[in-house]
Amino acid sequence: MLDPQQYLGVVAQRLGQDGFEVTPNVSVGGQLANLWAVRRKFQAGKFGNVSTFVVVRLDASIDAAQLTAYSAACFQAAMERTGGVRGLGSSGVCYSVSVVPQADPTLVAAVAGAAPAKHWSSFEFPAVVDLGSSTVTYFSKRVIWGAAYIRGFRRDAQRWLQPGA
Repeated sequence: MLDPQQYLGVVAQRLGQDGFEVTPNVSVGGQLANLWAVRRKFQAGKFGNVSTFVVVRLDASIDAAQLTAYSAACFQAAMERTGGVRGLGSSGVCYSVSVVPQADPTLVAAVAGAAPAKHWSSFEFPAVVDLGSSTVTYFSKRVIWGAAYIRGFRRDAQRWLQPGA
């Protein structure tokens, strides 16, 4: 199993190589996020500037309700920092990531099966990283809203967050 601090270092490096500005230890919703990363980039396929946030927190354990609250707090903090009106040439996506030594199977099932909250011209993308099994879990069902983008979000989550990859 990868050490949590080593994992954070690997993720920070991957994000930095992909154009993110990475900041350690940022307060989000009154709680500490171990890593805050942001990238603002023009993407023609998304019709304008996209602000992408990756907020990672190490947790000893977490349940589905706590992850939902954490994701909402991360999303709110990210959208306050988008710097533009969403939907008018500007959009955002926020990956709220909880890293645990061993994920509870009920949490994994809840995250994989529950659609994230819907937002105007922005996306909330909660994920759980299980260091024990080296997996990343996020909503995996088909979607209608954001269908054009969700495949890319999932690909990016795997690329940035996969332990040991």
